[in-house]
Amino acid sequence: MQRRTLQWVAGSAVAVVLLGGVAVGIANRPDSSDPAASQDTPSASASADPATTAPAVVEQAPPATEPEAATEPGAATEPEAGTEPEAGTDPADATVVRVEDFSEAPPVALDQPADPGDKAVVSLTGITRIDGVGRSIGERSGPALAIAMTVRNDTGAPLDLNFVVVNVYSASGVPSVELASDPNVKGYSGVLAPGESADATYVFRAPTEGGSVKVTVSHDAAVPAAAFEGEIAP
Repeated sequence: MQRRTLQWVAGSAVAVVLLGGVAVGIANRPDSSDPAASQDTPSASASADPATTAPAVVEQAPPATEPEAATEPGAATEPEAGTEPEAGTDPADATVVRVEDFSEAPPVALDQPADPGDKAVVSLTGITRIDGVGRSIGERSGPALAIAMTVRNDTGAPLDLNFVVVNVYSASGVPSVELASDPNVKGYSGVLAPGESADATYVFRAPTEGGSVKVTVSHDAAVPAAAFEGEIAP
């Protein structure tokens, strides 16, 4: 009987020790309601090291270039340094490129007929000062001379008028600019029958230096041009 009592006491002691261990384990277990305890510790591989991350490359658009200033049509071109238009000439006349003149017959007065040698007789029927109108490239409106003329075909053969060339020169020999777009212009064209006459009017910028003028009329490069020279009314 005494042995059973000792065995029971020993068993009870072991049970008490086991229960105490279980209680200690429960007391040391983290509370699942604690946010700090339940939060996972971030791993080293989950976050990137800012120092080793390459910065994003941002492409920049090239700066906008301003369009070149458009050249205004008809804008005057500055003359080169040290060059000036010839004294007493219109700036528009000074831009004319000189070419080899046709050979000329001896000049006659402005009111006289001229026969250059082939019996195509040319007469100036009037020189009138007008306000010329220039509408084509190289032309400029301004004081001008309207030159009316007549060609009489005494050659005995058809006379081609499609190649008639008229020029006007100042007293110093500077050529005047023709205003071919002026409404007063009526140039020569076609073929003139023998014995017939044809009229035409040409308009040129008036020489600014005044004085006498020379007018030449050519219908064929192989024939000297008819030439007229004299003073014109102011």
